[in-house]
Amino acid sequence: MKNKKNTSSILEFNGGAILERIDLELSKVLKNIADLNTDPVKPRKIKVELTVQADYERKNPAVTVKVSSSLQPTNPIKVSLLTVQIVDEETGEIKEGLQENCGVAPGQINLSGDVVMPEIYIPSERAN
Repeated sequence: MKNKKNTSSILEFNGGAILERIDLELSKVLKNIADLNTDPVKPRKIKVELTVQADYERKNPAVTVKVSSSLQPTNPIKVSLLTVQIVDEETGEIKEGLQENCGVAPGQINLSGDVVMPEIYIPSERAN
């Protein structure tokens, strides 16, 4: 009986594959915590589920291990927009559009001396 090697935990079976999966999920959790787009204080979870199923002789149980993590979603992004009307110079058609409300009036000169012209998005042009 001296040739048998004892392990300290079932987690070490199968060459440590269970521990490897736990480490993989922990890596995902740590990456999610470090992501500036997520809430840093909300909890993340790592779930280790062991399912033990024996055969009819009750001598050969099989253990199935599932390791998963619950991460925090990214924070929502809020953009302040203005509705604008643009006249198509070729057709004279009035088109509805959106412009980001960037806190300065279009055409205003900023501190760097650049003229500020916020971009305008016209959904009807994108659909064609």
